[in-house]
Amino acid sequence: MSLGTASFLIESMKQLPGRKSLVLISGGLPILGAQGTEAPAPGVPVVTTPNVEVGAITYFLNVLADDATRAGVAIHTLDLRGLEAYRAVASFEDSPGRSMVSSGTPGNPGGRGDFARVADETLLGRDPTDSHLGLRWLSSATGGVSMLKRNDLEAALGEIVTASDGYYLVAYTPSDAKFNNKFRKIEIKVRGDGLKVYSRRGYFAREDKPVAAPSTRRDDLLAAINSPLARRDIDLDAMLLYKATQTRDGAIDIHLIINPRKLKFEPAGEKQQTEFEVAGFVFDQLGKLRGGFNETITASLTPDEFRTVSAGGLSYSANTNLPPGVYQVRLAVRDNRTNSIGTRSRYLEIPDLSKGLLGASSLLLGAVPAGDVQAGNPTPITANRQISRKQDMRYAVIIYNPKLKDNTPQVRTQLAISQNGQVLFKEAEETVPAVNLKDGQLLKWGQLKLSAVRPGRYTMTISITDPLADKKAQTLTRTMDFIVVN
Repeated sequence: MSLGTASFLIESMKQLPGRKSLVLISGGLPILGAQGTEAPAPGVPVVTTPNVEVGAITYFLNVLADDATRAGVAIHTLDLRGLEAYRAVASFEDSPGRSMVSSGTPGNPGGRGDFARVADETLLGRDPTDSHLGLRWLSSATGGVSMLKRNDLEAALGEIVTASDGYYLVAYTPSDAKFNNKFRKIEIKVRGDGLKVYSRRGYFAREDKPVAAPSTRRDDLLAAINSPLARRDIDLDAMLLYKATQTRDGAIDIHLIINPRKLKFEPAGEKQQTEFEVAGFVFDQLGKLRGGFNETITASLTPDEFRTVSAGGLSYSANTNLPPGVYQVRLAVRDNRTNSIGTRSRYLEIPDLSKGLLGASSLLLGAVPAGDVQAGNPTPITANRQISRKQDMRYAVIIYNPKLKDNTPQVRTQLAISQNGQVLFKEAEETVPAVNLKDGQLLKWGQLKLSAVRPGRYTMTISITDPLADKKAQTLTRTMDFIVVN
């Protein structure tokens, strides 16, 4: 990928909220001048008179890093050259292994001693740290990671994805409001041994073109959805669930839980009434709008209903079908009486099951009476993902495209429960019974007793393995967090 392409992609990703990741695959980026000056901090000009080209690249890297910072993009760098093989060596006399290998004669520098140690790259007219330094600097300046001297590019990309699994989005207002085009450093520190912070180094104090203030309530709602920072005037939580359809599309259920304490209720006779607007927009991985919904809801609650809602929240559900791909769903709720707004953003991937690869639905959770494994119609656990210790939790996942041997699937699953990254419980791997196979889909389900579980937030993970599937796609996982309450 060229730097020009990276700049174009950053501009295209600017409208996507939250933190984005861009992987720059390159054979190296030189940012040292001919005199070997150190790589600058962003915004510091480089004097490289003997090497104007290098200075131009350095300047462009500064601009690219600043544009990435403003767009919320972390640039991860990957050196496609992998491990380099060295073709020449320096004098054998400098080698620590000289006593073990004959060095030839003093007048014969081409003797066996020439193979005693790695070459001094400066004798070959190049410095490998030059190009690597550019890749390291660009990733460090934007909060990304760099993968250098790695032959296993697939594993390197996996580490980049893992580094982007979770992050903190921090915003602040600088005390110095002057836009003087100078570079301002930012430093983030954390307490704890062994912790490393990947963050942006700073930003240029330059003013973006002012955006016109929203003129209508709808514009205000759209501005909140497009903002890289979530609005928390109204507390809400969201859950997206995927199931396959008879076509290539995926059926998506969208569930919202809204905190009624942040909505304004007014008496309406013997009831309490509120009016709010719910909106959702679906964007594909290129930022193109692929659909959405908008609805105004008037809730009139009796005293009993109001008490129930105050304890568990107001729920809202919608559904849609989407073709295979990766999507971002942006959701917003606005109180029409106070104009308070809350927003949420969720990501979703819909696999293309028409290719015959192993696939699975989202992890589906429900509540059933304690000890009743025969109970039908579990109460679905909605967006707040709360369940009482007085109930059992039923879980299920639909497995698509299981391979068959003698008309029998051999899919295995393993359940694990963790909290704060620590595994508390893990079942032995077990084969999903063939009797659960219907219409080419395999159902895995189970039930967990919660009476002895302490209140708190937990994470359920189910690993699914099909030994008959393609070796590159034999295993996948489904995860869902839940909260146990009294």
